[in-house]
Amino acid sequence: MNSLIHVPVVSHTYRLYSPARMRQSMRQHRELLDAVTAGDPAWAEAVMRVHVLSARPVLVGAAHDTERAAREL
Repeated sequence: MNSLIHVPVVSHTYRLYSPARMRQSMRQHRELLDAVTAGDPAWAEAVMRVHVLSARPVLVGAAHDTERAAREL
């Protein structure tokens, strides 16, 4: 797990989340725990895939904002 989580990226991403997106992320975390507890790797993989892909627009938007700000300097 440690190789999958880059703490500065996770921390920065959470600050960009709207309250609705944060609730969605927390629901996904709970479902991931349910899948792991149930011992169902296919379910856990599916939940994790949805979780990562649903965060992508936030990360891509943040990257574009950073690039734009760097060009304006």
